[in-house]
Amino acid sequence: MNLPAIILAIVLSFLPVFFWSAILKRKHRKGMTFFFALNFILSAGFAALFHHKLEAIIENGILGENDHGALVFVSYMIMGMLIEYGKNFIVRMTGGKYFQTIDDVMDLSFATALWFTFYRNIFHFHLLFIGANPDITGPIKILKDILENVFFILPIHLFCSGIFGYFYGVSIFATEKLKEAHKDRLTRYKIFAFRTMKVMEGTIISVFFYGLFFTILKMDPTIGDIFSLVGLKRVVLFGTEIDERVMPIISFLFFGVGTIFLFQLMDQKREFSQKALLFDRSPKK
Repeated sequence: MNLPAIILAIVLSFLPVFFWSAILKRKHRKGMTFFFALNFILSAGFAALFHHKLEAIIENGILGENDHGALVFVSYMIMGMLIEYGKNFIVRMTGGKYFQTIDDVMDLSFATALWFTFYRNIFHFHLLFIGANPDITGPIKILKDILENVFFILPIHLFCSGIFGYFYGVSIFATEKLKEAHKDRLTRYKIFAFRTMKVMEGTIISVFFYGLFFTILKMDPTIGDIFSLVGLKRVVLFGTEIDERVMPIISFLFFGVGTIFLFQLMDQKREFSQKALLFDRSPKK
C-alpha cells in the first residue's frame, strides 16, 4: 500500500468538495448534518459499485473493440441514466420528510454529486500517483489530468444533479394551480401525471448534458479535428501543424451553458414562489 499516494489522493479529492460546499452552503438550513452524512455513505457506496462494476459492463457490452462516436454517445447516455437515477434515488431516500423547499432538494442533489465524485477522484488519483495509468505520465500530464477532473468533470456532475433536483423538487412542491397551468399549456401534461412528466424532463435534460460532455471528453478533440470536421484544412504555422487539445475550451463552454441554465431555473423558481405556485413547508418566522 502506497500511503502517501492515498493521502494525497484523499486531500486533492476533498479540496473541491470543501470549495463547492462553501459556495453552495445556505445559511438558513439547519439540522443537515445527519442527512448529509447518510448521503455521503450511500453516494460513496454507489460510486464504488458503479466504477468497479457497472461502468466496465456498459463499456464492454456496448463498445467492445469499437470506438465509434455514436456508440460512445449511447454508452455515456446509459451511464448518465444510471448515475442520475442512482443519485436521485439516494436523494429521495435520504431526504424524505426533511424536504421543506425546492432548495433542500437541490442542496441534497448537489451533495450527492460531490460525494459521488469524491470517491471517484480518490480512486482515480491514487491509480494516477502509483503509475497505474500508462497514458498519463510525467508531471505536466498528471497536473492536467488533476485539473480536468477537479475543474471540468466535477461541475458537470453538479449541474446534472442540480437540474434533476430542480425538476424533482418542482414535482414535489407544485400547487394544484401550477399543475393545471402546465396541463392547459402543454399537451404532454395531459398524457402523463405532473410528477412523472417533471421527473422525465429532469432525466432527459441532465442525461443528455452528461452524455454529450463525456462523449466529447472521451474523443478529446484537437483544433485540427475541429477544422477537419467542418471541411477546412488543418492549421499550419511556420511549417508546424497547430493541433492543441480544445477540451479546456469546450469544458468552459459547458460550464457557462450549465451555469446559465441553472440561473434560468432559479429565476423560474422565484417566479413560481412569487405567484404562490409552490408549497413552502419551512417553519414560519
